[in-house]
Amino acid sequence: MESNQINDEAIESQHQQQLGHVNAIWNILVVVSLILVGLTAVFHLDFLPGTLLGCAIVGLNFYWTRRIVTNVFSKENVKRRMLLVYVVKFGLSITVLFVAVVVIQISALGLLIGLSNIVIAVILYAIASVFRY
Repeated sequence: MESNQINDEAIESQHQQQLGHVNAIWNILVVVSLILVGLTAVFHLDFLPGTLLGCAIVGLNFYWTRRIVTNVFSKENVKRRMLLVYVVKFGLSITVLFVAVVVIQISALGLLIGLSNIVIAVILYAIASVFRY
């Protein structure tokens, strides 16, 4: 009985640590998005709508993915629903990007700047993790 309790506590501790990593990346992502939008607004006002849209798409995708993964590990038998939600999320993102570039004619460079925030956030998190340990 005591062994199960210790094992459960270890699993819970590991889960909390993983949530901490995800929350740290989310916080960095928000800061990077604000910096990118701010710099875009200061230097190239024409790119601002694209940068805002790109940052919003990445932020929403990160948020939805975090919720999907949390649901997968907390519930059983959600594989089909998870796959459906993930495909819908991907399709919605592609549709929004297509409409933004082709129909509304938002700057593709602005979108690229906005979409790059996840790469920058992950690189900053990796650098911070190296110096933390």
